[in-house]
Amino acid sequence: VCGFLRERWDWLQHHRQRFLSEEAPATRRFRDGDPILHLGEELMLRIEPAAHTRALRRGQELHLGLPEVAPEDNSGVLAAVEAWQRREALQLFPERLAYCHGNMRDLCLPLPQLRVRKMRSRWGSCSRAAVITLNLELIRMPLDCIDYVITHELCHLVEFNHSPRFYALQQRFVPDWQARKQRLEACGRQ
Repeated sequence: VCGFLRERWDWLQHHRQRFLSEEAPATRRFRDGDPILHLGEELMLRIEPAAHTRALRRGQELHLGLPEVAPEDNSGVLAAVEAWQRREALQLFPERLAYCHGNMRDLCLPLPQLRVRKMRSRWGSCSRAAVITLNLELIRMPLDCIDYVITHELCHLVEFNHSPRFYALQQRFVPDWQARKQRLEACGRQ
C-alpha cells in the first residue's frame, strides 16, 4: 500500500487540489412555475397551499400541495419533489427492468434484485450478487435512456467488466447505445 501511494503521490495531490477547488454543487431550488424534468419531458411545477403535503401530476404539470412555509425555505418543496420522484421510480423501474430482462431472455439471466437510491456520479451499478442499483435521478431521463442503463447493468451479469466482449453484448441488445448514452449525459447536465 505504501509503495502504491508513493508511486501515485503527485497524481493524488493534483486531484485532491482540483477536488478542493471545485465549487460545491448548488442546492436545487424549486419555485412555482419552474420546469421539472420527468421521463425526458418538462413538467411545470405548481405549488399550492394545502393542509398536508401531496403531489399529483395533471397533464404537463406537477401540483404540489404544501402546508404554508416561508418563501426562502425550499426544503419542503425539495423533499416533496424528491418523494414524488421516488414513488414514480419505484413504480416504473421494476417495470423497465422486467422489460429489459425479457429482451435478454435467451441469456437465461437471473432476475436481479433492484434498489433505487441517490448516487453522485453513476446512473447505475450491478453487484456480483445480482443486485442492480439505479440512481433516483434516472426518473428525469427519457425511457430509452433508462432502458439503456438497465440493459448496461444486466450485461454486467454476464461480463463483470467493460471489456470488448461486454460492449459487444451491450451492442447486441442496444445497437444505438452510444446515442442513448450521449442523450443521457446531455439530459443529466440540465
